[in-house]
Amino acid sequence: MEKQRSNPSRSTIAMQSLTFSEAGETHVLVNAKLAQRKITLIVDTGCSLTALHSDIPHGGTPIALSSSDQNAFAVNGAIDSYSIVKIDSLTIGRLHLPPTIVSLIDLGEVKNFYFERFNIRIDGLLGCDILTRHRATINFAKRTISLYNTTV
Repeated sequence: MEKQRSNPSRSTIAMQSLTFSEAGETHVLVNAKLAQRKITLIVDTGCSLTALHSDIPHGGTPIALSSSDQNAFAVNGAIDSYSIVKIDSLTIGRLHLPPTIVSLIDLGEVKNFYFERFNIRIDGLLGCDILTRHRATINFAKRTISLYNTTV
């Protein structure tokens, strides 16, 4: 029988630690699954909402937005349009996430850069929304990321 927790808002069911890979010694990459399809995500702490490349089969449900013309602003000043979907099946390591809202955006230039420079296929950006929600700890010495399943 599981022991009752005194503060359910901070309960932690399990922690998953996964090994990450690197591209160019500074780009942290994690393997994930989206609806049983293997994908590679760049860990991007500057990305507020996890983003998937717009052409990836995601099986997501569109989320109604206040405006049909949504724009994302990058640090370099680039402006891209995007859409928001709720996906049911995203797994990072062995941690299966509950239904998660992500953005779909054209990451073609990012994909091309990583393929041409590092021969790596990139499918999206793992953003701070998931990293903070799952209390991520990145250990560069051990090359691991720990994610906590904070859902009850």
